[in-house]
Amino acid sequence: VETQEQLIREFAERHQAGQPEEAFSSFIPQQTDVEKRTQKLFEDASGLARGEVKSLLEQAIQAMQAARATAQERNAAQTTQNAELAQRMMRQALERVNQEQLSHEQRQNFEKWQMALQKVGELIGAQRDIFRKTQSLDIERQKARNKEPAQSWKDSVVILRKAQEAVGEDVAQLEKALQDAPVITAILGRVQQPLREATQHLSVFDCGKSTQEAQQAALRDLQVIAAALRGDDK
Repeated sequence: VETQEQLIREFAERHQAGQPEEAFSSFIPQQTDVEKRTQKLFEDASGLARGEVKSLLEQAIQAMQAARATAQERNAAQTTQNAELAQRMMRQALERVNQEQLSHEQRQNFEKWQMALQKVGELIGAQRDIFRKTQSLDIERQKARNKEPAQSWKDSVVILRKAQEAVGEDVAQLEKALQDAPVITAILGRVQQPLREATQHLSVFDCGKSTQEAQQAALRDLQVIAAALRGDDK
């Protein structure tokens, strides 16, 4: 587009300077070059630029061909008119490509946030389930009082600890994926602390109050993140 604008400007300046022959002889090869580059763009972009964009590029090429023809006929007015038409078509094509690119990026961002929201929803469900199972195991342990915990109980805690650890790992991965959202990543970073605490408690078969408080703190932060991703005002 800029090359075409410069070509039109130089053609006009030479005419105004009383150099019509030089204006035409210089214009024709330069317009041919711009036309070839536009044709290559048209061919290379066939898989990317669709519909209106292809039509505008095609019209620009046709206008350039007309501009060369009228320049060969030494018709300054028609040459300028055709060259300016080509420029307008190229600019419109460029604007349309920019719009398509923006729409593509917007779709990608929307899909990214939707996937993040879905993932956080899954993490909330998993964390809520871990918290409830921790409560159940704690109640079971209290009923046993001072007796040595059964192996089946210990096995259940080990499974729960692994599940808690997995939630922490998923949160860390999500934080890396959402680096362009500093507020959300800050909360994701914060939620990892209670998750680590809960995992550590479960590692020593502690399903008591401290473990449950850490799990609840993590659950609350995950719910805050979900609300932020949904765009809730609360």
